[in-house]
Amino acid sequence: MVLVNAFGADMGKVLLYGIVIAIPAVVAAGPFLGRLLARINPPLPDLFSSADAPRELPGAWPSFVIALLPVLLITVSVAANSLLADGVAKSALLFVGSPTIALLVAVLVAFWWFGVRRGIGFDVQTRWLNAAIGSIAVILLIITAGGVFKQVLVDSGTGATIARLSQVLCTCRRWCSPGW
Repeated sequence: MVLVNAFGADMGKVLLYGIVIAIPAVVAAGPFLGRLLARINPPLPDLFSSADAPRELPGAWPSFVIALLPVLLITVSVAANSLLADGVAKSALLFVGSPTIALLVAVLVAFWWFGVRRGIGFDVQTRWLNAAIGSIAVILLIITAGGVFKQVLVDSGTGATIARLSQVLCTCRRWCSPGW
């Protein structure tokens, strides 16, 4: 989403190209990856071995559909933008299909389907969500810091100065070094 917004790309084309590339890749790599992963038996985190953990795992189809729900909502939004006339239905689909709202809808549906519907309380679900976010928080912080640092270099002109300095040093080294 960030790259689509940064480059001003058309979300519909990005999704279409992604599907065209992803389906053959999954069909080709799926059996090999399945065999490889069948041999791996990682230990479960303490989060899933507690008394709060559900005894029965959810089905595969609801898991896939909920995981793909943001993509489906964004796809419907892109289709509505090009096919529907201006009106309430188009506005509603564009709102629900915006990336932030689509992700929020998927989280709320997951909370209901995997938690409330199965009788798991919000305190347990919140603990699971905190554990999941806690494990990726450092990665998100590093990615965000890298983006901020890049923007500081661009806005201050330091990036262009470093590029010019590197070019001058490379040219000087080429002419000044006896081994070149």
